[in-house]
Amino acid sequence: MTVNGVAQTPVASGDPIHVTVSTTGITSVRLLGSTAETDIGRLLLHGSTDGRVDVLIGTVNENPTSPFPTNVDDLLLSAGRHWGGMECDDFNLRWRTRVAFAISGDVKPLHTGEAGSVLVGQVYRGQVGGSARADIRAASHYAMPDGEVMARLFINGAVESGVTLCAEAGKGKIDTVVVGLPGSTGVAMRGTIFGDAIYDLVVHGRVEHAGPDPAIYSSDGEIRSIEVDSMAGDIVAGVEHRTAVTTIGRVVCRGDFTGTIRAPRFESDTMCEGIRIEGALTGLIEDYDGAYMDEGIFVPVFVGAASPSGYIRAKIIFGRDPAHPCGEGLTMTFVGGIGGIEIGHYDLGAEDFGYLGYLPDYPHLPVTIRSIGGNVAVRATRRWGDGDVMIIGPRVVIEAIDGDVSAVECTQLCGGAAIRALSGAIGHVSSWVPPYTFVQATEPVEIRASSVGRIEAVWANLDCVVGDTGTPVGHLEQLRVVSTLHDVVNAGTVGSIDVYGDCAAQVTVRSPQVAAPVRIGRSLAVSAPVAGEPMQASGIELAAGDEAAETYVIINAMNELGQWVTHNGLSPYVSIRRAQSEIVLAPLPTSQPDRAPYYDRTPTELGGVSAGLVPFHLHAAACEPPRNQFNPPEFLNSAFGHVPPAFPGAYEPAEIVLTFYGPVRTASLTDHPVTITRDVPGSPEPPIEGYTVTLKRGDEPGWSRAVTIHGQGTRLLPGTYTIRPKRDAPAPEVLRCDGLLTSAIVPVADFAYTFVLRADCNANGMEDEGELLAEPGKDQWPLNGVIDACEDCEADLNCDGAENPGDVEIMVRAVEGDFADFCGFDADFNHDGVVNGFDIATVEDVVGGGPCP
Repeated sequence: MTVNGVAQTPVASGDPIHVTVSTTGITSVRLLGSTAETDIGRLLLHGSTDGRVDVLIGTVNENPTSPFPTNVDDLLLSAGRHWGGMECDDFNLRWRTRVAFAISGDVKPLHTGEAGSVLVGQVYRGQVGGSARADIRAASHYAMPDGEVMARLFINGAVESGVTLCAEAGKGKIDTVVVGLPGSTGVAMRGTIFGDAIYDLVVHGRVEHAGPDPAIYSSDGEIRSIEVDSMAGDIVAGVEHRTAVTTIGRVVCRGDFTGTIRAPRFESDTMCEGIRIEGALTGLIEDYDGAYMDEGIFVPVFVGAASPSGYIRAKIIFGRDPAHPCGEGLTMTFVGGIGGIEIGHYDLGAEDFGYLGYLPDYPHLPVTIRSIGGNVAVRATRRWGDGDVMIIGPRVVIEAIDGDVSAVECTQLCGGAAIRALSGAIGHVSSWVPPYTFVQATEPVEIRASSVGRIEAVWANLDCVVGDTGTPVGHLEQLRVVSTLHDVVNAGTVGSIDVYGDCAAQVTVRSPQVAAPVRIGRSLAVSAPVAGEPMQASGIELAAGDEAAETYVIINAMNELGQWVTHNGLSPYVSIRRAQSEIVLAPLPTSQPDRAPYYDRTPTELGGVSAGLVPFHLHAAACEPPRNQFNPPEFLNSAFGHVPPAFPGAYEPAEIVLTFYGPVRTASLTDHPVTITRDVPGSPEPPIEGYTVTLKRGDEPGWSRAVTIHGQGTRLLPGTYTIRPKRDAPAPEVLRCDGLLTSAIVPVADFAYTFVLRADCNANGMEDEGELLAEPGKDQWPLNGVIDACEDCEADLNCDGAENPGDVEIMVRAVEGDFADFCGFDADFNHDGVVNGFDIATVEDVVGGGPCP
């Protein structure tokens, strides 16, 4: 033993050691055993001081003259085997005393009647090669170097039952405590670790705690980071004061966690991992005593094994601002499912709010609650009084993968939220409207599941839906089913229904107020009934609304061999009604005039509604004019070409409208998705600039079944033409089916629409042939069947779209008798009755900008 660097009379192994301190006297005490097996007896400090007392038990970095470590991370050499601890007989002296110690054995009583505890102002650094069998407590009201009252403490063995590692009173901060060695499999801790704040605690091995206090807790400061292998005990912040600054930032449990993790607020500026339990949670993660509006869970949560008895309870679960060091948003993941997520569980009267991903006047930041391979439920646990509000915010996703969303219960479900059971069912979604209105998002709510059980009520954008039984009311903005729809969907109005597999259920939308697009991924099918229940035909029954042009039923929207599938004589059906008209499609003969997959009546008769089987066919009767392969529709080429009329009212501009059973689109903003060919062998296709094709292009909003075609100020040659879709062209040019559930390009079904153009060269609304029969004198010279007033001197004789020296060369070859590439109307270009060199000269003049002959 040395005091102020002066050697003292040695004492026997394990015997108590007494040192008296005075204000002007002792500043350092060092204890060191004579051998590695020497026990260091209990150190008792007496007296008082106005300064600080440094106690070193061991050797600093093999330097026998150093009175104390200069850094908390300096390694110490062991002073001996076991240590009986230390204490001061005056609180002021204790507060001013700090200790650095290293022993190879235990901290424990060495003689009968001794406490064995370490009671000091600051544990600067502690190394215990064995176990803590007595308390290690640090408490000081004075600032110590590095600020922490317990700066570093390493215990290789266990913290025994009833033992407390504690930093308390005033500046009671624990910086680093490590219990056990990596790879330990036994119980590492049965005691308690307590501090005003805990920055970093690691326990290698299992924590078992049966005492009245939590196993790990802070009184009114933050718990920054805790790591344990497995735990049966509680972790609590804010045991005494529970202020807004009392937080838990990070808890990692590599095995099962049985107990409670509780704090007024879960948040950290430095630790982004949050709560991570790699095993099962048997117990509770909870923010509590909601005295502050912004308290809640702001860190991610991960539970790695099925936790049917585990719960999350919070007043608020909220994403973080993008400027936060841990980034935007928050995710909670539960592998194997969890018992439930409870929001707004406080009985605080009229101000009993609960928010999931939403705070008034705060940014709407994303929150995702995901269950993998199990079930998840999110609900409000208190629902009394007018002030109770539980809001699921606009960017919240509640999702089960290979499991069910067993329930979602809230006061308000904001638009933009999503509830998904990707390989399971949604048990029920319920929402009840409070007597006042909160700000609503504009996006729809997404409810998406392999099968939908019961949707009680959803308040999204001030609309509701009621399903399952009874008279449907309200509005379901969007329903998505990932695979096959087996359960009944019964709604008042629906924005859209998307079923990615088969529709083997009844879908009924009875309100006539809103259009309801329905997209079935594969087949409309009647499946085998559930045992003990009567078989019912599956079908889609819609009452189309005022926006009927947006009302479609699309079968085979995934383009996977969709069809109408019967079962034991029952037939699925599609029924769309508007006013007094109705489509009823079924695969077997019925009393209705329509048969799946096509119907004969035009959409106009039905108010614009439509039902189609992918790929979409051309609706012959709905085309304008209707397609007729035996008597093709006829137009004047002036009217079809939208050529300016010779006089007002000479004719009405004409166009062709091709109408399909479902919506169509092209990705190209400029190219035509159809071709027009003249039915004359060798006749060139009309140039693309000669006509226009109007339809939905690129990302234009909305749907349309129509493709409109007409000329663009120029006449096409008279004759018979056929319009065909581009089906094997580059992808952007293809005329494709629109509004599908697949990203694949699905061309429309092949078709051929034939029409005839009659010549009206002078744009007076009369066909030239009839006009010349009535007035033959209009064709004087040359006598070629063309009205003389229409004659021109078009010098593009090779039909390359330009007048240039190439046309002169073609004229020279024509004079020589070679008409192979000549595409002009007449080689007698100057109309003098012979083909000779004067025609060549005239072509040269016109190409050079001269007048017509």
